[in-house]
Amino acid sequence: MSEQLATVVAATPPRIIQLYCACNLGDHVYNFFLFYHIHDILCKENIIIEYRCNEQYHAQLREFIPSPERVRLVNYCGDHDKIGINMHIGSGDLRANLWTKTHPYFDKFYLEYYLDILEKMNIPKAIAAAVDNPPLFQYTDPELLIRYDFLPVECKDIDVLIINSSPRSGQYAHYGSDIEYWNYFAYRLMTEKNLKIITTEKYDSRIKCTTDYSLSVKSIGSLSTRAKVIISINTGPLSPCYNTYTLENVRKIYMFHSDHKHIHPKVVQPERLVDVDIDEVVELCRV
Repeated sequence: MSEQLATVVAATPPRIIQLYCACNLGDHVYNFFLFYHIHDILCKENIIIEYRCNEQYHAQLREFIPSPERVRLVNYCGDHDKIGINMHIGSGDLRANLWTKTHPYFDKFYLEYYLDILEKMNIPKAIAAAVDNPPLFQYTDPELLIRYDFLPVECKDIDVLIINSSPRSGQYAHYGSDIEYWNYFAYRLMTEKNLKIITTEKYDSRIKCTTDYSLSVKSIGSLSTRAKVIISINTGPLSPCYNTYTLENVRKIYMFHSDHKHIHPKVVQPERLVDVDIDEVVELCRV
């Protein structure tokens, strides 16, 4: 690029795209997958994303911003902040939303959702790139691997990551009735099967939990890159585990959701944890 052209580009004001989402942390992390996918185009086209969400999530979401020059967080306080494009998967503005989709697959739906949002954002180069190479329901962030090196030693080389955090949107109907069994299952893996276990919500003082070490959601994603098995309710702390490294390395993800399914071959969906053979989990960890 010539010096004169570079000066003109630098002087051109950026295009600002305003987005908002009034939902929970996991919804935002899944939305940020798209920002990873289009980051290079945002830079080349001099586009800035202004993303409105509840301020309680800002600290966690800053860790998922590919470039702070391209994605800005703005506080969402209520209906008067519904400015721009609604990035909620249940939005009636979508061609098909989470409730009207024509198939049961959660990850497949997100691929359709990303394309729909890109069209609403009106970034032709991003739309063309997505048509040729559809954005996957995952993200690639090398910082996850760097972050892993700085995790507490108690959070490294985990055999089974158990994401037992409360589902904030009622997405798993058996949570209340089954939570004691989840704890029992984790305790058996730890004591009878001698596996290294960690949970994400403290239920039993005998079992290690990510809250004991004040891990952020992204740090849970970093921890997951070396986990052999993930057993998870489909809730917020699972979202960062859909990264390239975890999906390559994990042997199986047992995901629990009352309605939605996944097409990813490593994700299986028993109805309840009692349906999972504990010896199968052990075998997966020892392969």
